Amino acid sequence: MSKFRVLPRDQWLMPPWLFFLFAIYVLLPIPPVVLKLFEIHYLASPNWIERTRIWDMAFGLFLICLIGFYFLKHWQSRKINSHEKTRPLWIWACFAIPILNYTFLFEERPLAYGIPIIAAAITNEEVQFSYTVERAYPYSLGECKNPIEVLEAKSTLDEICNAPNELVNQLKRGDTVIVSGKGTQMGLFPESVRKVE
Repeated sequence: MSKFRVLPRDQWLMPPWLFFLFAIYVLLPIPPVVLKLFEIHYLASPNWIERTRIWDMAFGLFLICLIGFYFLKHWQSRKINSHEKTRPLWIWACFAIPILNYTFLFEERPLAYGIPIIAAAITNEEVQFSYTVERAYPYSLGECKNPIEVLEAKSTLDEICNAPNELVNQLKRGDTVIVSGKGTQMGLFPESVRKVE
């Protein structure tokens, strides 16, 4: 008979509300991935990115600590042998590692990009933002024709594509452009761009 003992289902699983919170946080970075796959570009509002950076990191760390506290509390309340003592640590790591990746390694963080992209797709309002040009390329990069990179960009999503040749040839670093499109005050899907004279 195997010495490995499967723990009862209710001993190490998180409560539903905590698991739901974790699942939402892990699923929110999926919209940026989908946009990249389909070559759809999204520009985040510069103000939104700056405001949410600290909140995204704080929420990620809070969620890691909350899950860790839950498993620590479970671990202390049970009499377990030395073979099982590392089990809570491994389970906690399985939840903590993806959260750490989304919080610190990926630019498309859940609060900064996941929620705004979903909101922009649903709301679909006419909005516009001003950006500072970093570079403008009068050629194609894959599906992106005449790409314009902006200084405010925090992600590979933040790129303006399909700009007119005349406009791209005029732009230089430091110029200001107005980008219009469908979205919310958190960001938009670019539809047109013009230079501020």
